[in-house]
Amino acid sequence: MKLPTIIFPLIITFTAGSAALARGNPFDPVFAIMTQDKEDPITGERTQGCRGCHIGPGPVGEITYFGDTQDEVEDQLINFKEGELIIGGWESSIIALYLRSGYMPFEGVPWCPDQLELLHAWLDLVAPAGPTP
Repeated sequence: MKLPTIIFPLIITFTAGSAALARGNPFDPVFAIMTQDKEDPITGERTQGCRGCHIGPGPVGEITYFGDTQDEVEDQLINFKEGELIIGGWESSIIALYLRSGYMPFEGVPWCPDQLELLHAWLDLVAPAGPTP
């Protein structure tokens, strides 16, 4: 059976669209890590990741506020002070350096290598390269 010429392009369009939809937003796993409760392996206390300081219903003091929803947080990370938090990508961005060093989350459970790899993948997609030496 031969498919009419108008149906064949529609099949290709819907198939390609479904594949793109199945991949989802590369920021999804990063946001999930940023907002999950974790148990500190040393103290046994629960920590909130980025919530409570950077993510939540409103700003907390003078701390940089990212927003409350995933879309707000991603937009803020990308656009805050013209990309200040992500410029340099995985190699030298503020967010990567702070999370890799364990400086952030402040007094929280550091991100494990698998979680950092998800941040690395997202930064590779969205972050402008840093200045060349």
